[in-house]
Amino acid sequence: MLPEASSPPAEPDSAIDDELGGSDLGRIIALSDGIFAFAMTLLALSLTVPVFRNAQGVPLDPGSISSGQLAHALLGEAPAFLTYAFGFFIIAYWWEVHHRLFAHVRRWDRRVLTFNLGFLLMIAITPFLVSLYAQYGSDQVALVLYAGAQGLGGVVLAGLWQHATADHRLTAPDLPASLVARYRGRLLASSGIFGASILVSFASVPAAQFVWLLVFLLSWISMRRLRRSRGPSRRSPVSGP
Repeated sequence: MLPEASSPPAEPDSAIDDELGGSDLGRIIALSDGIFAFAMTLLALSLTVPVFRNAQGVPLDPGSISSGQLAHALLGEAPAFLTYAFGFFIIAYWWEVHHRLFAHVRRWDRRVLTFNLGFLLMIAITPFLVSLYAQYGSDQVALVLYAGAQGLGGVVLAGLWQHATADHRLTAPDLPASLVARYRGRLLASSGIFGASILVSFASVPAAQFVWLLVFLLSWISMRRLRRSRGPSRRSPVSGP
């Protein structure tokens, strides 16, 4: 009697990662954090040191410039500084949201990669859009491009979250439905704020800019709700103040 043919060994998970996904999120998070860090750093390049010139356009020696002249020139650059700070904190806001989402994602697949790369595309072009807005802040086109990119990025990230959490496909099976809904609502609300600013810009571009501040109010409300849902925290003996 011939011996039964042994079944081939099971294919390791690493061999099918390219098709089905995997559980190692290290490279996805590393790439994401790298793009966030690069975008934040690149924003600073939009800031320029004041250069003083004489009537013929020749740069003056910095040693010949008084403190009053320098202070006046820096005050003239205040809008650029404010635009840089706002752009920085908006990127930081998206980083915080992205970080919180991926704290609950346990696996990745092709759709997660696609959604994440689409979101990172928005982050990567943000420094350019901030520079454009800094120079043409009174122009509706510059505002619409910036707000549109931010709003679209929020929708893409919401799509990633929806895909990952549907039937707990890529998350822990005990992930609370309330948390899933809370994060989804925050993402869509963020996109809605930027979308609303575009609508307001048709009536007043300066007024539309103030609509963006609601993003920070939304972040504050989300943090308060999160702390309330966790209840009072216990301070450990070695945790310090």
